[in-house]
Amino acid sequence: MAAVLPAPTQSQDEPPPDAALQRALAEAENMLRRDEPQAAESCYREALLEGWLLLGDLHRAAGAPAEAEAAYERALVSALEARRPLLALAELALERGEPERAADHLRRLLARSSGDGRAVRLLARAFNASGEPELAVQQLEGAVAAMPEDLESRFALASGYLLLERPEAAEKLLQEVAEERPIPQTWILIGRTYRDYGEYDRAREALERAIEREPLVPRARFYLGTVELLDRGRDAVELAIDRFREERRISPEDPVNSLYLGMVLVDARRFEEALPSLEIALESESTRPNALHHLGRALLGLDRPREASTVLESAVELAEGRYGGSFNANQMESLHYQLALALRRTGDEARAAPHFEAAERFAVALAESSRDRMSNYLDGHGKDPSAAAVGLSVFSETLVSGLFPEVREELARTARTTLARASFNLGVMATQSRRFTRAADHFEQAASVDPGFPRVQYSLGVARFNAGQFERATSPLSAALEQQPDDLALRRMLALAWLNAETYDRAAELLATDPGRSSDRSLQYAY
Repeated sequence: MAAVLPAPTQSQDEPPPDAALQRALAEAENMLRRDEPQAAESCYREALLEGWLLLGDLHRAAGAPAEAEAAYERALVSALEARRPLLALAELALERGEPERAADHLRRLLARSSGDGRAVRLLARAFNASGEPELAVQQLEGAVAAMPEDLESRFALASGYLLLERPEAAEKLLQEVAEERPIPQTWILIGRTYRDYGEYDRAREALERAIEREPLVPRARFYLGTVELLDRGRDAVELAIDRFREERRISPEDPVNSLYLGMVLVDARRFEEALPSLEIALESESTRPNALHHLGRALLGLDRPREASTVLESAVELAEGRYGGSFNANQMESLHYQLALALRRTGDEARAAPHFEAAERFAVALAESSRDRMSNYLDGHGKDPSAAAVGLSVFSETLVSGLFPEVREELARTARTTLARASFNLGVMATQSRRFTRAADHFEQAASVDPGFPRVQYSLGVARFNAGQFERATSPLSAALEQQPDDLALRRMLALAWLNAETYDRAAELLATDPGRSSDRSLQYAY
């Protein structure tokens, strides 16, 4: 997750999401070449940690929380470091609406390192999500007292004060933060935070300060536009459009600003003007579902129902996978209703009917004000700030959050192959040290993440056999024999595994056609 506060300088060249994984693997293999097996093992374990964390993030971004949790749990037992896996498990639990589980993970981490500011902020968020905002603030006050240099905890405490409707206390802390991090991005973050808690005048003042310090700073005018809409609703539509257009001149390809500009233009029934902005928003995965929704509305407003229905069908398909997260009931109702209208206008009443019914099931009013809709589409996606902001970065994303699905899938394939390779090599090293049980466990992990990894079934079966785990050896040895049916030594090992597992008929079946049985007394005896 990114930090709450912007850094004074940021690199323009972000490393790829799997950089740490590939670096650890390369270092492990370098240690092997230098004949330093202990160092190599440590690096391979680091690769496992990085790989499972990456795979967990990819599952999380794809909306597969159970798979993400399993990957983070594997990361937790892969290496000595527990901090990042526990933080990831806590964040995931919070996203799943399980603050008590999150608190358990965080207490476990804080028992090891009481001065972990990020863990404290997440624990405050867990308390807050459990309906205990006073306890959250108490936790953060302790952190700020113990770690006065931790600006992020100070910022989180200010957010907690805003939630408890203590804006003066928050203002004092935020002013201190701005003095210690005197860059325009700090004032943008302060303005956004004030906005999220309904302190609109303070939000305007903070955002204007950012512009004073750097007239072309990105996002300041965008947030000013959202402040106007939240504060004044439909009366501020034209002013918001102006703000979003000013932002577009600074950041013409910003998908979020483009989405809001397009959305407000559609609300103002300026459908043709909305199209270019919505097309820009389509290019980003994070804004694509909402952009499709409003593009469909615009096309419907332009009396192009066939195009609108195609676009809205895509929007519904994407949104259904995000319901409860990025999409709430109001948005789902609107999508189904707009699609039903588009289909009806094409004369396809039969296909329209189920979408009218779906809209009714969401049980919301069909007409929303511009203010309500803007609230739904703000960066918190309509959630109560108390559930998201206190103690957690407002930029709570992983390195893979904004990637397109096909890019994430390719990264996941690479991560699985790399995890299998690291586990396999650890198994080989354990085999060389004659630690066959440990070797088998490593090979089994490699097989579980990539069953088709070269020779993994064979190696697993041999390790189980050498460890005396004959019954457990039979399955991987059978799989290996299917891949290498002419391998006589493998066939005999499988037969002996069945024999030692007291499954005599399977052993006899394999030995019956063994060409060396007649000349090998041990095989004759086994048969």
